Amino acid sequence: MSLRPRSPNRQPRRPVLIVCEGEIETNYFRALKKYARNNLAIDVRSSRGGGHKGVWNEAVKNTGNNKRRGSFDEVWCVFDVESDESDPDCNSLAETINKCAGRDFGIALSNPCFNIWLLAHLDQVPRQRVKSDESRRSLEAACGGVVQPRNIDWIRKRFFDEDLRKVEAAARSPCCLPDLNNIIEKNPSTRVHILVNWLVGPAT
Repeated sequence: MSLRPRSPNRQPRRPVLIVCEGEIETNYFRALKKYARNNLAIDVRSSRGGGHKGVWNEAVKNTGNNKRRGSFDEVWCVFDVESDESDPDCNSLAETINKCAGRDFGIALSNPCFNIWLLAHLDQVPRQRVKSDESRRSLEAACGGVVQPRNIDWIRKRFFDEDLRKVEAAARSPCCLPDLNNIIEKNPSTRVHILVNWLVGPAT
């Protein structure tokens, strides 16, 4: 599979919406757009926090209350098992997953958080159960003590190489599991590879 930056294409492109919670996952997918399939028009939005409820609300905001996926061919929600428990109104994870399924939204779930997917690029996934703040410290250590979530160029240089071999290696990590129930039960784990492989894989 060739994963070099795609050349321009005049064919109609499929509109895709990706909604993330935090800065680093939002900018990760904005950086990945450079390598995505030619037939995709990718719109990456951030819920700016709010846990999985915030991601769900942002997805609905961009697709309409009464439509499955609105004007988008695909809608993906990227959120974590370990959400912001300080929000007393935050939906249960199971409820958010069921709502997404009801609208035919894809779910890129990580346990405890998106940092696990990033650590997989660097072959630094913890072997034991971790909390989100512990995974953040692990990511900082793996990146030489500095993480720049707002810097798309830094993200691209750190996690993507010319042919995305780091991404391919990350997708083969034992932490990558396809089943949502397994993600919920196993820490650390992630399902982000399903979305990433779909974005950069052969046109469908």
